[in-house]
Amino acid sequence: MTYIAWCLLGAAATVIVVLVRNTLYIRRKLLHYHSDKTPEHATVTSLRELHHSYPQIEKDAFKEQLSSVVREVREDSRPERLKGDPARRGLYAHGDLMWEVGRESINFAGAARAVFLQTAHPYVASGVQQHSKVADDVHRRFYNTFHHVFNINFGELKDAERSAKQVRAIHDRVFGELEPTSGDFPYEERHLYTANHEGAVIWVWATLVETSMLMFELFRTEMPLHEKEIYYEQQKEMARFFGVEKSSVPPDWQSFMQYTTNMWNGDAVTVSDTAREMEKTLFRPTAFVSKLVTDSSRRLTFAIMPERLARQYGYEITWADRWHVYISFGIIRTIYQCLPGGLRYLTAYVKAVKRTTGEDVCNPFLANIAAHMGSFIMDTLLMNPSMNVKNWNDSKIKHIDTTALLAE
Repeated sequence: MTYIAWCLLGAAATVIVVLVRNTLYIRRKLLHYHSDKTPEHATVTSLRELHHSYPQIEKDAFKEQLSSVVREVREDSRPERLKGDPARRGLYAHGDLMWEVGRESINFAGAARAVFLQTAHPYVASGVQQHSKVADDVHRRFYNTFHHVFNINFGELKDAERSAKQVRAIHDRVFGELEPTSGDFPYEERHLYTANHEGAVIWVWATLVETSMLMFELFRTEMPLHEKEIYYEQQKEMARFFGVEKSSVPPDWQSFMQYTTNMWNGDAVTVSDTAREMEKTLFRPTAFVSKLVTDSSRRLTFAIMPERLARQYGYEITWADRWHVYISFGIIRTIYQCLPGGLRYLTAYVKAVKRTTGEDVCNPFLANIAAHMGSFIMDTLLMNPSMNVKNWNDSKIKHIDTTALLAE
């Protein structure tokens, strides 16, 4: 064999070894992760204990929390806060773990998981069905939603504050009665809900916090406990932007993970008929390639969800599904870890670092390529217009918000 042939053989062997190592890492991580969240590890499981103790977030309480956190950020004198124009500072700064985790585009691999965890909460599912026109234009709603998320995470303080107020104004109009559900459903008949119920707000926030960390550890690197505690403290500031008091959320990371274990195994989060109908109807493109991609990614999504909730959605996860996850995620991890920052980082993060430090955090050319590639993948495969379902919930919708989440 020639020298070049030996080099190619060696390179191929190296790639195979790395793929196997990463696949086994994914398997170990997910097995350990889910073994800690079995019913045996739950300490509180009843609906009343988990959910009924939370109040509704009143408008005055929301304004007070928002004003308080904005004031604290403006008065923050840490060195990283003092870089750049003080008038353009945001909720977080370069060097914060919120940005280290949130900047990774691979977080979108967990987006569907977070969505289905959220709609497993009957308040969220009924709110979407009775008040949202998301099915009419999934692409637009997706981008408008993340417009607000990125404003709060990466934007200037005034933009973050405006987004929080806009989301609150939308939520003020979301309330009603839960739809009747067959089977053993813990919520009483004609149960009233509101989008401003603190327990529901905390649950939606928690799915984002927990899923982001899971994706970061699966595809980037494991984070030590002391850094998770810092990350979690910073995440609490985002919860306050929606009117949630710090005292209402678990005090530390381990308590937070216990809370998610309780919710996974408790009856406060129970998949309703409404959520099952949404899963069967929404995000189902008809275009061939997009359908192929979304069908495959759906199996991956439910394979990394709590088994109880996946089963309630109608998915029985087999050993083949789990190995599909291990191998697919192992391949993705191998490729993703080879990419430079310019091909990994979100555009919102790149712009935020430039705004606050005046420096480029990565190669602008690569960042531009990544932005266009990301838009193509989202527009063509994951958010293909063929998944829109016109008039999906017209018979049940109560309050149509014609200005909801409009990005400027």
